Amino acid sequence: MSEQKITPFESFSEVYKVLIWVGYFKFLKKPRNRCLWICHQIYRPLAFILVLWYNAVHLIFIVQGFHDHLDDVFESARIEIIQVNLVVKLITLYVYTSRIEKINKLIDEPIFAAYTKKDEEMLLQTTRNMHRLVRYIKISVSLAGVFWPGSLFAKRYQDPKAVVYIYTPFDTESWTGYSLSVLMEVAPIIWIGLGHLAIDCLVATYYAQAEVQLKIIKYNLEHLFDTDAATERAQDERFTAYRDEMDRNVRRRFVH
Repeated sequence: MSEQKITPFESFSEVYKVLIWVGYFKFLKKPRNRCLWICHQIYRPLAFILVLWYNAVHLIFIVQGFHDHLDDVFESARIEIIQVNLVVKLITLYVYTSRIEKINKLIDEPIFAAYTKKDEEMLLQTTRNMHRLVRYIKISVSLAGVFWPGSLFAKRYQDPKAVVYIYTPFDTESWTGYSLSVLMEVAPIIWIGLGHLAIDCLVATYYAQAEVQLKIIKYNLEHLFDTDAATERAQDERFTAYRDEMDRNVRRRFVH
């Protein structure tokens, strides 16, 4: 057995860090700092309320402008559809948290551990891919946080009557009011953008982990009877001998 240097659950470490940071999932292990744990327990429902608020201000904008500003309503609806999807995903994540924890516990069991160098290589490749995906998500959201408000300000510069597709309880005709509406639209991007993508990435990581485990099983089955020992039929180093070829009873015992 190879000395285990990587565990299957390491591929989930980065995506769970994001989910915990945005308040969409609880700590995987209860922290020693009780104050930190309590604060995070309070923070989680607040994050969900923020998502609901973001949906509400877009829905109000859609209802108010339905008869007069259909173009603006359409633009707001494009954002709102994605946010409704996020709410559904969050509710699912909260409701099935215990089931997810059971799956995580199962993934950490020895049966899925790396027992050979080849196993470690395949697990390591999956871990790198998943961590790279999370890194790309962070970069994408960071760029969106710059270009999104930039595009809104550019639109206002070209059209003094342009509005942000969100309900605001104040006048947005002035640049000050418009800037505040842009802030309301873009500031929650950490939760409605990064958090949303992290949920999708979490699902992808579970599929990737299932795939790599099947690859490990396939590889080990294909090399189940490999042997490095010299045999009478192995005349030179280029010839690979298999136990099931040398001993026909091995195959019969394995099948039956």
